[in-house]
Amino acid sequence: RLSRRDPHYAPEAFLACKMHYLLQAPMLLRKRLVQWGAGLVGKQWLRAWPPERKPELLVDIDPRKIGQRIHGIAVVEPETLGAPKGRFCVIAVGVGEARPQIREWLDSHGWAELADYVFVA
Repeated sequence: RLSRRDPHYAPEAFLACKMHYLLQAPMLLRKRLVQWGAGLVGKQWLRAWPPERKPELLVDIDPRKIGQRIHGIAVVEPETLGAPKGRFCVIAVGVGEARPQIREWLDSHGWAELADYVFVA
């Protein structure tokens, strides 16, 4: 019953908890942020970022979103991303089937999981 009614168990509370610990992670220090995902889950993450740590780019595969700005951040296709180059990618994609494809793309372009990117959703 508590998990259904108590605000501590709300999705927003879990997102805030994830964000809190993610922002303290050593792998993010001194790295610029990129976020992969501009769908429902990705937009929730975009709203949750503190202003001083907002991602510099937003990666998505939806052709309708590429070239747009969402919450002030430019949306680019994965091919634009390239190698890590001092950046860290937070993947906020709600479609579980997309994970292997995103992981394969990032790994093939020199990104290393946990060192250069992490899945948060």
